Amino acid sequence: MEKKRSYAEFHASVLKDIIKHKIYFMTLEDKALEWNVPVLTIVAEGDLDTIEAVKEVLKKDLPILIIKGSGKASDFIAEFIENDTIMISEYIKDKTPLLFGISSHDLCELDSKDSDSNQRNDLMSNMEAIKQNKCL
Repeated sequence: MEKKRSYAEFHASVLKDIIKHKIYFMTLEDKALEWNVPVLTIVAEGDLDTIEAVKEVLKKDLPILIIKGSGKASDFIAEFIENDTIMISEYIKDKTPLLFGISSHDLCELDSKDSDSNQRNDLMSNMEAIKQNKCL
């Protein structure tokens, strides 16, 4: 039985499948020139699910364009990537209430009894993964 995937994982895998296809864009001396289908994910605004989607797309080595200034998740990611000295736990604590309207304490809590603890810890791991792949 296949593992249940999140929308972000599904989205990233579909994009990866799309770039495997070739397009023929011209013929030169009776030879067809082919090119992989170009793919770019554009992030404008967004929410916590957007952050997970960005991480999954980057894991597939696909490029992302983050529109800084559009608000919420895009600004959250852009500022985090631009400043190399930011500690992720402090950044989440300071920015999540303002940008997402949620308690940063809830996101950073490490209570293993809570079924949502994995989701809370995912924001930190997602942001760390995004920063590692910021070259894309």
